Amino acid sequence: MMGFQDIFCFTKKRFVFISVVLLTITILYMRGLPLDKEATPKRVSRPTQHLPLKIYAPVSTEIASEFSSEGLEGMVNEDNNFEAYFYGNTSYSQSRTHSDMGDVSSRSSNTSCDVNWMTKSSYLQQLKSISTDCPNIDRRQNIPYYVECDPDLKQYINAVIGRLRTTSSSLWSLVKELNLFQNLTLPAKWKALKDMLNLCGYEQRLPDVINIGVKKSGTSMFQALFIKHPQIVNSLATDVAGEVHFFDRNYHKGIGYYRSRMMFASSEMLSFEKTPKYFRTKDAPSNMVKDLPDHVKFILLVKDPVKRSISEFKHESQLKLKHANFKTRGFQKIRRTEQSEGIRFENEVLRQDGEVNLDSEIIDTSLYAKHFSNWLDYYPRERFLIIDYDKLLQNVSFWLQKVEQFLDLQPFFQHKMFRLNKNRRLCFIPPHGLKSKSVCPGSGSDGSIPKAKPSRDTLLKLCHFFQPYNKMFMHLTNMTFDWRCQDESI
Repeated sequence: MMGFQDIFCFTKKRFVFISVVLLTITILYMRGLPLDKEATPKRVSRPTQHLPLKIYAPVSTEIASEFSSEGLEGMVNEDNNFEAYFYGNTSYSQSRTHSDMGDVSSRSSNTSCDVNWMTKSSYLQQLKSISTDCPNIDRRQNIPYYVECDPDLKQYINAVIGRLRTTSSSLWSLVKELNLFQNLTLPAKWKALKDMLNLCGYEQRLPDVINIGVKKSGTSMFQALFIKHPQIVNSLATDVAGEVHFFDRNYHKGIGYYRSRMMFASSEMLSFEKTPKYFRTKDAPSNMVKDLPDHVKFILLVKDPVKRSISEFKHESQLKLKHANFKTRGFQKIRRTEQSEGIRFENEVLRQDGEVNLDSEIIDTSLYAKHFSNWLDYYPRERFLIIDYDKLLQNVSFWLQKVEQFLDLQPFFQHKMFRLNKNRRLCFIPPHGLKSKSVCPGSGSDGSIPKAKPSRDTLLKLCHFFQPYNKMFMHLTNMTFDWRCQDESI
């Protein structure tokens, strides 16, 4: 027979076992219950923000429409059944004053994205199945553009991730949380990144504002300062100067190529790109009318035509020197002086008979009235904000505030944000608490060769040559510019 002690131990073990079972059942039951009514997950509900349906296999239009309206994500499985995952009800919200991929301190704390669907095995399988085979592309043929086959895709991915890392801690934490970028091909990484940003309210869209020129009129400096505004996203251009060159060089690649060069932005932000050569590209405005949104606006920086011509000559000379072989480069550097560059400049802009060479691209670019009249054939004057480079240098905060008004941006730029450093270079100094870096944009010239110093007669000849074009430009813009033919102004 069992003693009292044995019965007590047996009863105690049964009690502990039953308690553990009951506790486990209670925990599992409670985990399946919502804490409150508002937290109850809805199986079928329209998302707060419309998110496009992604279909990985052919289905009927009716089915696709039904799933899209219900905010579902999925793919057709091996049995030809559509496996849908609900991913709606993203609580992505922000006020007009909030930036998206801009300053973290100015973003809404409610910003969140339900990205759990991206960890589904079906989605991961799709990422791994993306082909890395790209056709042999003949650049002379007009073929569809595929970002997956772009040789610069790695740079685009790094640029997007770099912006997330430095300007948006919440989105960057999502990238790390998903851990989708391990052992994936570049096209798969790009898709995962793009899907995540689309879900969170960001997309690559055609530009809302373009800096169309003029070359060597402070466009690079303007770009470096302007993109500090939290509502502005700069393009993904891989060009050294940060220029896309779609409407002047790459138009044959199609609008898909152009869109792929834009940074991800939400509806609260403006997509921006800069390519100064657009200004003198004859077909650029006519093609933009066909391809760009109706609301697109343009920023045009101009500079004294004579000074601008000398700056462009120096810039082009440096580019040629950069591409010369090592021995030639060193020899030419030693021999170049202000006077020798002045003679070379005169040979470029003047014909043998001493008259101005209209066939020179440097001269043609400075004929502002000629090119701006072409733009006015397609866009009204109010679409353009024109800034005099010299006045921009005198009061950069004033003109950046004018840009804010022109584009209906929230006020951001202040006079205290700009100062001259010890080298007398204009710098942007972010205010305390703003997650942004200081920047002191250069002149765009590396100083490897001296600036051309043409003769006084050549300078006056050019100045008088440009005068009628300048007057016409002032008439077209209803503005005045202090571009006088005096020694002290040249």
